[in-house]
Amino acid sequence: MAFKKRRPHKRVNKNEVRLMERAAQERQVMSVGSLLTRFPSVSRLDIQMDFVSHHGHLLGSEHRTFEANDLLNFFADCPGRCGNGRMDVEAAVKQMINNQQTSRDTNGTCKETLFAGSSETCDCELRCKITAQYAPVTAEEAKE
Repeated sequence: MAFKKRRPHKRVNKNEVRLMERAAQERQVMSVGSLLTRFPSVSRLDIQMDFVSHHGHLLGSEHRTFEANDLLNFFADCPGRCGNGRMDVEAAVKQMINNQQTSRDTNGTCKETLFAGSSETCDCELRCKITAQYAPVTAEEAKE
């Protein structure tokens, strides 16, 4: 009597899921648009990002400058112990621009687990300084 080997249902493995998520996030970044289309009142946006380990050591620093026609990218890859975390400062930028602020300091922490099944998180901290320069208001816009 021949026995058939039971094969589990074909599934996508974890690595392929991660790659698909990364690709989806990158497509989202490309579809975000330029500074001029998203925030017409802003002429320049500077973002200074410093990554600090949970021990307080500086892991890396990054400075991004966006002019009117530059594509926006508010995501930053975590250089911490997790290896695959991502941080997003879009909400802080939107809130700052909606409140017509010229600068803002914000912090964020990576909550990605170190490995599958672990309860320990990365805890890498992002310290971010955002500066915006607003376009001068013309006489026609001032009347409206």
